Amino acid sequence: MHRVWTATGEAWSWDGPSVLESLVEPDHARMVADMSQGPRRGRLYLVWNDAVDVLSPDQYEVFLQYSDDGGKTFTERLPVDTQRGGKLVATEPVVLSDGTLLVTYYKYYFPMSAQKNDRWPFFLRRSTDGGRSFGPVETPFELGPNLWPDPAAPFGGFILPIVVADSSSGDPHRTAGRPGRLDLLPAAGGPSATVAEIR
Repeated sequence: MHRVWTATGEAWSWDGPSVLESLVEPDHARMVADMSQGPRRGRLYLVWNDAVDVLSPDQYEVFLQYSDDGGKTFTERLPVDTQRGGKLVATEPVVLSDGTLLVTYYKYYFPMSAQKNDRWPFFLRRSTDGGRSFGPVETPFELGPNLWPDPAAPFGGFILPIVVADSSSGDPHRTAGRPGRLDLLPAAGGPSATVAEIR
């Protein structure tokens, strides 16, 4: 289950938690607030994936839930994608300046150490209606190599991507991303960052 606490103003006190029950064990929860000037400004989007293939062997899902009351209540889980042949892992959702929601995630394969599994596809799905429907699955690029030697870890380091929208509009008060660009940041100590132009 997920638990969400909320606060207003300077956040000296917090309310909650709101408890989001789930039939499957959730993993990699990521949240974003719609700060655009679109019709869903203020909506909170929560994206997550199932931790294990409990619904069907070798099948993994990514889900979306959203809140229009500041995180006090959320919708039931809405399926974003279901795939076989590898684990789907949610990364940060992004709301572009026009209010378009991008749900981002990637897929890794077992075993991760096998050379044939060294590249991981990175996916996104777009929604222009606040998560009620999505366009087709897009694969703008691949991640990898996914492992590199790390003396601090017995199995080495691995990719843990972080997705952010480009907000370099010149206006320090603008937090909504520029349409068309995502920055993919590496895990600490990993390879250099990737910038992907998403059109």
